[in-house]
Amino acid sequence: MKYLFQIFGLLTVLSACGLKSGNGDLISDYHFEIKDSIQIDFLGNLIAFDFEPGSGLYLGRNNFTEEHLLFDDQGKIHHRFIMQKDGPDAVSWVQGLGFLDGKITVMDSNKGILQFSNEGEIANRIELPEDYFFINGVNFPAARFGNELMYIRPERDGMDWFG
Repeated sequence: MKYLFQIFGLLTVLSACGLKSGNGDLISDYHFEIKDSIQIDFLGNLIAFDFEPGSGLYLGRNNFTEEHLLFDDQGKIHHRFIMQKDGPDAVSWVQGLGFLDGKITVMDSNKGILQFSNEGEIANRIELPEDYFFINGVNFPAARFGNELMYIRPERDGMDWFG
């Protein structure tokens, strides 16, 4: 009884040291493959913001040039544009960028929620009412919450932290 554990351990080690089965080359069965990235033919600092499952397109932005790109899973760029900074359709300060109802949507601090076509033209403008729900720190332009829209409240007329 005294040597039972030692005999059991010796038998375990000896049974593991048998003849090799197969060719013993396990390394050739493994390979490294990246599945979570998309290679895009674009030179610049591109940041992906959102994905639209209906069209299968991703929304990306070059923060240096402020160029917006729509590209697919294969990295093909379908549309590219720069939002206007002057004129009646100028976008002053984008606080959120993404898709809403299949359209590129931004929250502009002065004009409310703006929806764009794939060519970068304003297709729809949603005014912000005076009574709204405040969500702080969320990085999206707007989202559906039942029949309502949920969005970041842009501060107007100074900082109203408690109002």
